[in-house]
This record gives sequence, structure tokens and C-alpha cells, in this order.
Amino acid sequence: MPNNPAVTATRTAGAPPLGAASPPRLVPAATGARRTQHAPATVVECVMIDGETRCGLAGSSRVLAQTSPDAPYVSNLMDFSKTNIAWTRPITDYAKVKAGLGHLLRGQRFQLARRSAFRKPYLNIGCGPNVHPRFVNIDYCWQPGVDLVWDVAKGLPLADQSYDGAFTEHCLEHITLDQCRSVLREIKRVLKPHSVLRIVVPDAGSYLEIYQRRKGGSDDRFPYEEQRVPAGQTTPMMIVNDVFRGHGHLYAYDAETLEVLLSEQGYSDVRAERFQSGANPDLLLDSPGRKVESLYIEAAA
Repeated sequence: MPNNPAVTATRTAGAPPLGAASPPRLVPAATGARRTQHAPATVVECVMIDGETRCGLAGSSRVLAQTSPDAPYVSNLMDFSKTNIAWTRPITDYAKVKAGLGHLLRGQRFQLARRSAFRKPYLNIGCGPNVHPRFVNIDYCWQPGVDLVWDVAKGLPLADQSYDGAFTEHCLEHITLDQCRSVLREIKRVLKPHSVLRIVVPDAGSYLEIYQRRKGGSDDRFPYEEQRVPAGQTTPMMIVNDVFRGHGHLYAYDAETLEVLLSEQGYSDVRAERFQSGANPDLLLDSPGRKVESLYIEAAA
């Protein structure tokens, strides 16, 4: 989703690795602001869009809000000076509350005690606010309806061959290539044989094709270009960079690359699909708002 003047954002640091006793260390950034640092650093970007919070991994170099060197990790979460507080607004509707709950829950195995939540037939990985009742909804950030707040790059705490299919939409581009390999391997482990994995990511190949045509004199438009130009992305290369490096994106995919990665992890019958078209109708959770820029790939576990 492109940057938009109507969108406000807050950023919070990711949780330390499982078993770590202390919060992330704050170190000076080059600009005089502060950023969180792990090895490697992990930052979560939480964006408010039409009253909904959408969170995802951001690049490790993203600078957080200004804070003092000795401030506790949660100091920014507790600053409500710029928060629009209303008595009629549910407390779990606030981005800071969601971020705080995510930090407390992330990686905690007591979440698995709600066994009924994990008896659903399908997985929805990186669900954000798009939760579905027949899916185990998994996300790095807490949202109402999320069943498991987890960093999927560290594995899935689920039994082998337990699920009938998996769906992931605009999630894999927020992790590194090596992490993507690991996540695909873990998904295959927990899926029943021959069940379907449906992947939706930004279609980097289509952006490059439009870029090439534009450089050749075409007036083809990029997805969301009408929003990107007012935000300062005034050249085709700026728009390409926004897709490849903006919004916390760490890797860009085309169909060929995903086919190679899936084949490496033992998937079969890898194929490109279309919006709302696929082998298992139950997995067609595709968001209409992402149709214009998305690549749809399915594979059998």
C-alpha cells in the first residue's frame, strides 16, 4: 500500500529473541534520533488506515520516534499526547494498545493453550486485520481476532501435517530471502500432503515491465501512481524503489523466483493463478484492494 497523506503511522521495536531477558538496547542514529538494535535489528511498522492498524516488518535502518538514551523500551507506547482518545472508542482500537499487546504476546507459547483456536483447518499467515473464522490467524502484531502473535521467521509452533491449506498475503516481502526459505519450509512441514499453499505478494516483475515501457515512451501507469506522485515519487525509478524498499519491504518477487524457492523446499505443481482463482476455493481470501499490484502463486505441499 503506498504512502498516503491520510495515513498516520507509529513504529515500535520488535520483541527480543525468545528467551532473551532484556529489551532491545537503544543506540544513537546518525540523525540524532534513536533506533532499536538487535542482531539483526527488527522493527515493526504499524500504520493506521481508515481506523484499522496494519503492521509489518520494517527495515532495520528505520528510525523510530525521538527518545532519551535511557528511556525504557515501552516509553513511546505510553506517550498518548498525540492520541485521539474518545470514551466511546474500544481500548483495543488504539494502535499503541495493539503494539503493546503484540510485544507482550509475541513468541509466548501460552497462546497455544487455546486449543480450539488451533483446530481450524487452515492457516492465515501474516493476516494483519484480515482475520477469518476457519483459519488459524497468525501475525507479528496483535489485532482483534489474531490467534497467534508470532515471528514466523523463527518457525511455527505447530504440529507436522496438521492443516489442509495455507494462505499468506503481502507478508513474505517483509522478510529476508533466507527467512522466506525458512518460512516456506515450515509451512510445508505443518501442511498435510498435497494440500495447497496460496501466496500473494507485490508483483515486482510487473513493476519492472511498466518501468521499461515508460522509459520507452509509453504512458502506462503504475499501480497507485495517482497517490504516489503527490507523495513525492515523481519518476518511474522512485516508484520502483518504493515497491522494492518502502513499507518495510526486504525482498521483491516475481513468478520465476517464487517457483524456484518453492521447488527448493519440496513443493510441487507450482503455478501462477489469478485474483480469486485457485485450486481450493476456501483459500481465496484475496483482498480486492491489492488486486492491481499482486502476484498470485499456488503450490502443493
